[in-house]
Amino acid sequence: MSGSMVEREYQVVVVGGGISGVCAALASARHGAQTALIQDRPVLGGNASSEIRMHICGANREGSRENARETGIIEEILLENQARNPQHSFSVCDTILWEKCAFQENLHLYLNTRFLRAEAEAGRVRSIWAHQLTTEKDFRFSASLFIDATGDGMLRANHARPGRTGGIFRKFGSGATRRLHHGQFHSVHRQRHGTSGAFPRARLGIPL
Repeated sequence: MSGSMVEREYQVVVVGGGISGVCAALASARHGAQTALIQDRPVLGGNASSEIRMHICGANREGSRENARETGIIEEILLENQARNPQHSFSVCDTILWEKCAFQENLHLYLNTRFLRAEAEAGRVRSIWAHQLTTEKDFRFSASLFIDATGDGMLRANHARPGRTGGIFRKFGSGATRRLHHGQFHSVHRQRHGTSGAFPRARLGIPL
């Protein structure tokens, strides 16, 4: 690592500035916790940003399942984006997400800041190291609580400790995992970073 080193201490540190990370950081800050949001890209939103351009579908599948519509912070973001961004510009959505975080009390935003490694003590993550490309600064973030919103479990994989995950695998146990893994589905849960989804796999019957 090069450049200057900066020590920062918060109550909550969220690693990953996709939609889930943004919502987690906003919720934490609005409950009064001093919160840091660390994002390795110049924009927020992850797949929903102008870099990837996959709009936020949600559980209601763009209005096709009315009773499955999410509320709370994600609804707040979607409604504001509809009001201020009728042309559905991803760059405008980037700005809305940035405003939400940059002007939120108790929330400190670190863009272009890449998570490097975690430091643990007594089985808990106590601090993480990150590097900010634009300033060439190295940060050491300490906190009571860390939230891994990287999308591929980078913080958990780096720490090599058990973590709390969702999905069918935790809920229904190893038998369901085996049935999915050896049946129609390929369990991403078995891959390196431990994500908890299952993606369909189809036999095309032709060489690719």
